[in-house]
Amino acid sequence: MWGAVQLIYSTLQTNMDHDIGWFPGIAIYIILFILYRNKLQFSGFYEGPNQKTLPKKVTLVLMACSLLLFILPTIIQ
Repeated sequence: MWGAVQLIYSTLQTNMDHDIGWFPGIAIYIILFILYRNKLQFSGFYEGPNQKTLPKKVTLVLMACSLLLFILPTIIQ
């Protein structure tokens, strides 16, 4: 996943050597968290009563934050 992000930023000629290089990493972790809470936790063998998906508003806010963190290095550059 990180290799694809670096390829996109190198195509856009964005220098990731500064302190802004960790923004896309946090965005990837947020996306993985959303994926786990909404999909992956239900694909295992455990069937517990506490398994709930994220509310739609929370999912949208987290996705918006993730998208902002992906776009931010190109804006700051």
